[in-house]
Amino acid sequence: MTDSGLPKKSSGYTSQILRDTFSRWGAKLGLFWIGVLVFCAVFAPLLANSHPLLLSQNGQWQSPMMQFMTPNDVIIFALFLITAILLRISWSLRHKIVTGLGLLFVVTTLSIIFVTPPELTIYEQYRDNQSAEKYDWVIRAPIPYSPKDY
Repeated sequence: MTDSGLPKKSSGYTSQILRDTFSRWGAKLGLFWIGVLVFCAVFAPLLANSHPLLLSQNGQWQSPMMQFMTPNDVIIFALFLITAILLRISWSLRHKIVTGLGLLFVVTTLSIIFVTPPELTIYEQYRDNQSAEKYDWVIRAPIPYSPKDY
């Protein structure tokens, strides 16, 4: 007896829609563009910032960028990490959503309580200290946030 007499198992409506949609190059290009935008949004503090990412002064390392991060920056970065990790775990969708929302609640609460950037921001201090050679070395963001940054 041949297998042709057996009915084929349906792959599901959602998988059929996804397969039909992403078989087109325009949809793949659109998904890639959304990924680029998400990457830029998540890593914006590392890509464009007036504060140095990392510097060394008298042998001591500092990260002014980390000192001036807001709770929103921390929450967005944590949400990205939580999503990336949960996508790799083979749990049910419901378990992933509940775990993700729980972790997001914890991160949001902790970052609102503990992440407090300084109120007053003086961007010139880093430029002035670097020109006066008070720093051993400075690593800056690839995109200057203000015209005077470089």
